[in-house]
Amino acid sequence: MIKSMILSMTTWGMLILIILLFGVIALIAFILKKTLKLSNEKKPSDEEIANENLNNLLEDVEDEETIKQFENFEKDTDKK
Repeated sequence: MIKSMILSMTTWGMLILIILLFGVIALIAFILKKTLKLSNEKKPSDEEIANENLNNLLEDVEDEETIKQFENFEKDTDKK
């Protein structure tokens, strides 16, 4: 019965059937994703990610003269 029904469908009918099939699959996947929480990991915030990337790229300053220059810069920017 189903075989004869598929054979008698037009091209548009087959296209609509395929689209509906994928729609149902997508809907089921969406509902499962919303209802089942598979990962309980805490996702880091954007600020934490940015700080982590900066810490990987930046190095600590060890030179006394450079530290003084940083302090002077901070004082100058605070006054403005």
